Amino acid sequence: MGFFESVKICFSKYAVFSGRASRVEFLYFFAFIMIFYLILGFLFGFFYAMQYPGSTEQDFNHFINISSTILILPIILPSLAVTARRFHDFGISGWWQIIFSIALSITDKIDITGTLYFITFIIFLVFSSQKSDNNENQYGLPV
Repeated sequence: MGFFESVKICFSKYAVFSGRASRVEFLYFFAFIMIFYLILGFLFGFFYAMQYPGSTEQDFNHFINISSTILILPIILPSLAVTARRFHDFGISGWWQIIFSIALSITDKIDITGTLYFITFIIFLVFSSQKSDNNENQYGLPV
């Protein structure tokens, strides 16, 4: 399964929380999200700098916060769905992603340097990249 096929599958299963998702499908969709926001962040920053050259850093941060909130809305549901299916693939409930969400939220608030957030994020990626259960499990047949 390639990059574009993985992204297409994740969007075609926009709100499908049942079944399983392969490691490749999950990681390619995750990479797509990172690339998508990197490009949009650069374009928005460039646009803002051209449109409002005398603005303050606080104004810029406000603009980015509003823009990113609007842009993240269409990707939240397929991200949650593919993560739930990924967890199903190695035999655990998709609800476990709530634990990682809470941990990421807490570390984001308590750690000024971002080190704890980064470590928690890496733990989430490693956990999500576990080897698939090659047998049928309670969530269905392997992908």
